[in-house]
Amino acid sequence: MSLGPFEIIEVRASGAYAAVCLAKRTDDKLGRHVALKVLRATLIDNPQILTRTRDEARVLSKLNHPNIVKVEELLGIQRRPVMVMEWVAGNSVRELLDHNRAGLPIAVALEITSRTARALEAALDARDGDGRVLKIIHRDIKPANVLLSTHGQVKVVDFGLSRGEYYERETSTVSTLLGSMGYMAPERFDGGPGDRAAIDVYSVGLSLAEMICGKLAILPRDPDSHPKALAHYLQQVSSTELQAEDNDILHALIGDMCSVEPAERPDHEEVQSRIKDLQKRAQLSSELVAFAEEVVAPLYDQRPRIPPRDHPVWEDIQFLEDPDAPLPPGLTIDEPTGGGTHKANELIREFLVQDQWETKKRELKWLLALNPLWSSEPFLEVLQRATQPWWRFWARPANDTEVAVALEVLKHRLSPRLVQMSRHLLEHPDPRISAAAKVLVDRFESDR
Repeated sequence: MSLGPFEIIEVRASGAYAAVCLAKRTDDKLGRHVALKVLRATLIDNPQILTRTRDEARVLSKLNHPNIVKVEELLGIQRRPVMVMEWVAGNSVRELLDHNRAGLPIAVALEITSRTARALEAALDARDGDGRVLKIIHRDIKPANVLLSTHGQVKVVDFGLSRGEYYERETSTVSTLLGSMGYMAPERFDGGPGDRAAIDVYSVGLSLAEMICGKLAILPRDPDSHPKALAHYLQQVSSTELQAEDNDILHALIGDMCSVEPAERPDHEEVQSRIKDLQKRAQLSSELVAFAEEVVAPLYDQRPRIPPRDHPVWEDIQFLEDPDAPLPPGLTIDEPTGGGTHKANELIREFLVQDQWETKKRELKWLLALNPLWSSEPFLEVLQRATQPWWRFWARPANDTEVAVALEVLKHRLSPRLVQMSRHLLEHPDPRISAAAKVLVDRFESDR
């Protein structure tokens, strides 16, 4: 019998960064199935990857849309972040294309694309609890990150590289080139903005073309060579299920979506509208349910299944079933990460009461990475001491370096209370503090 909160049923995917498992919750009377995304043990001391995992969980927790996989919670077990998500029985578009290298039916490809665009539009327009638009960009759209369920549902997954204007984000990727090479917009390679919806539109366009012809073109990044290469590629994308005029409309749509100039690409709403017009003109109805019954469900049922304990990653994930299982080689545990936000904050407070804690930035970064449920409160308490009235002489004041570090930690967790404190620090004599406070206040004002 399982000793932990989960019983692993199947390992569905494993890679260099994480494994994805199908599991049954042992603490659920109904034995509900969930998907678990588990970071590899060898990466738990990598703060950047840890923060990306938490960022993905925060993004998905803010999105509630039928075409986006839903995250339920982020757990900390044996120092390991475990993302609990809804389970989608089905296959990725990548698996469908690997199964049929000639491509998918045009009606299916267009409908998958339309619903993908709908999901990305919803991510852009999503709002937080205060009503602020989050403007979330996926940044890694490709066939492997779009699922089609056995019931014909389209689900966009893997927001691990996403970017948005949400306040709790920790990872900054402005100077880092991230994404899947074959689907990345040309401007990404030249250091162009990675936070515009146009980069997702480009990836959706190439994915649509690949769904139709079964081949992905690696287009040149050079603005002079790109249009010619794209036009040549589109000659292979024509569908025999469409009339010549309808293929021309299809080529125009993909050509615009994959334009080398971001400003010339349609937005997600226009993509959906143009697909709808083409579907109506060509008399194509949504065939996702029928296709799912005829192709996806049998393919899913016939998938190779390896018993979890025989899978190469079992040593890395067995802690999900048995918290007392031996740890992978080289991994030690001083303090479990479970226990929720309260426990995480208490660990941080214990760290902050040390003398000269601000000189131990690396230790602080690891503490935050290993306790993903921490909140802003312990650092707001530091700032509170920095902005307290002079007559509260009995309260230990925060030194300038402590304040600067607290502002740095909270720069991606903007809140009204933080902004209010930052306003009091705009005239602080320490330039590190006044500059950091100004950045936070200006960012808040620009978002209003």
